[in-house]
Order: sequence, then C-alpha cells, then structure tokens
Amino acid sequence: MHDRSYERLNDIAATLLGQRVDAVTAVGNGGENRLWKVSAAGQAFALKTYPRPRPGQHDPLTTEFTALSFLHRHGITDVPRPVKADSGFYAAVYAWIEGTPLTAPGRADVDAITGFLERIQALRTGEDAFALEPAESACLSALAAVEQTDTRLERLKDRGGGFPDLHRFIMDDLEPAAEKAAVAAYHGFQDLGLSFDQPLPRAKQWLSPADFGCHNILKSPDGRLVFLDFERFGRDDPVKLVADTLLHPDTLLPLPLAQRFLEGMGGLFDEQQWFLFRARFQWLYPLYGVLWCMSILNAFLTERGERRFLVGGRLERETAIARRLAAARAALARAHLPAL
Repeated sequence: MHDRSYERLNDIAATLLGQRVDAVTAVGNGGENRLWKVSAAGQAFALKTYPRPRPGQHDPLTTEFTALSFLHRHGITDVPRPVKADSGFYAAVYAWIEGTPLTAPGRADVDAITGFLERIQALRTGEDAFALEPAESACLSALAAVEQTDTRLERLKDRGGGFPDLHRFIMDDLEPAAEKAAVAAYHGFQDLGLSFDQPLPRAKQWLSPADFGCHNILKSPDGRLVFLDFERFGRDDPVKLVADTLLHPDTLLPLPLAQRFLEGMGGLFDEQQWFLFRARFQWLYPLYGVLWCMSILNAFLTERGERRFLVGGRLERETAIARRLAAARAALARAHLPAL
C-alpha cells in the first residue's frame, strides 16, 4: 500500500471513530467496495469504502448503514453493528466480525437462513419500517419484472454488436427466452385472476437484503451465521427474494437444500398465502432466471468491463468472452421452474 493511501485510510478511520488508529489492513475487495480491518485501542473495526453514486443512482452507503441501524435497533444482532458513516468520505465503520465464508452449507445452515428471513419479516409492519425504500432493482409487480427484463435486454443488444458470439446468444437464446417467460407469466396471472401490473400491497411486501445468499454469510467461531452486505436492502416481492436466493450463480444450493429452503419459507405463510405465493412463484421464477443471466452479462455493459474483453491477445480475449457466455448459458438453463 502506498504511504499516502495508508495515511488517507488511517485519517478516515480515526475521524469516524473519534480516536487514534493503530493499524489499517486490507482484507478484501468486493467489487468497487473495499474493506479494511482497523485496530484501535485494542478493538477491531471494519472500514468499508463505497463507490460514489451519480445523481439519481442508488446510494449503497446510506442504504446499508440505514438498514443495519434499523435491524440492530430491533434486536437483530447477527449482522454487522454500524458505528459511524460519513457521506463526505463515502465510507462507514462497523464492528469487526470474526468468521469464515459459508462455502458448504448444511441443513442447519439452511434452517438458520430461513430463520433470519423470518425474524426480519416480523419487523416489516413496524412504524419505522414504512420509511424504508424499495430494494435496489425491486420488482413489486409482475409488470415491473418484465419491464426490467426488457430494459436490460435492449442495453445488451446495443452493446452486443461488437461481440459476435454475444450477439448470437442474445438474439438466438436470450431474447426468445425472455419473451417466452413474459408471455407465460402474463397468461398465468390472468388465469389466476391476479393483477399483472398493480404493485403488491404494502402489507405483503417483504424486507429483502436483495443480494442474499451464502456468498454474503460468515460462520462465526461459535457456529452462528452472520449475514453481510445490505447495500441493496429494502422492500420487495417475497417471490423475488426467494427466487434470487435460489438462482444466485455464486451460491447455488444442491437440490435437497433448495427444497428444504423453499419448504422452510412455506412455514412463513398461512395456507392461502402459500397457495398464492406458489402460483406467483411458478410464473415469475423463469423471468428472474433470465434476469440473472443478464446480470452475468453486465460486464459487457460498462466501459471498464468491455475493456476486459478487448485487451490482451486474441486467444486471451476469446477465452474471457467464452467463459462469460458459458456462465450466462448455464444461468439461462436454470431459468425454468426447478423440481421443488
């Protein structure tokens, strides 16, 4: 680390903590967010820096700090404890958590994940919960899911022209799958007498971490799970929360555990609510599968990401593109209702 960078981080941490800092050590890199372990007066803290959003964009710092403050205020302590945030530095300090990534979840872990979701849902009707915004990329109606799919598809088509293999995949596979899922969802909702375009009533919206799965869970030394990353937290459709948890490409659960997770979620509904959830889940799951495929292709949508596929030798470029497309094809293959 350059001395000036270290001094800058040291100053940020000291200002946020209001005390002298003994050491700042890099511990991870989550996308554009950077995490540092801070030692001060015999205690350990996590310093997290965030990318600054452009005007009108989602604000990950405010969202995460507000979410964790809300959860701790209501006794949810298996998440990082917020200490101090500063929009000038665009950074925040949290209590440090010891643990190892949850790489091989078992039945007890899946039950703990379900239990965590149950506990935060108990807070959704509280007075202060009504101040919480929708989650980033929330889909509070079926129409919102279709519109989000259409928007992302058009962006990919605009960029895909520079990559022949990507363009063929979009036109031959992705666009037909998106259209098929949208049409099936529309007719499925019609057959059930459900509104396709009206948002879920506020009382039926859930609190969602939004980027939820084993990739954002630590197992502490005493075996408890600790849940991380609430930058996208907010209100959303429970169908999207459950579908995203099952579809996330970094943390796919084996089928028996996926079945256990879905059965556990069923315990959070009464009989009629569970029937409606399963019906809506049946028609929306393929759309969310298509959206996950598009998320994998997001690297083609930014100049920084696009440069990754344009540098190096020809073989290196072709290998990088082929690897990304293989992951997208695998995600699209999962965009059908599983045997749950």
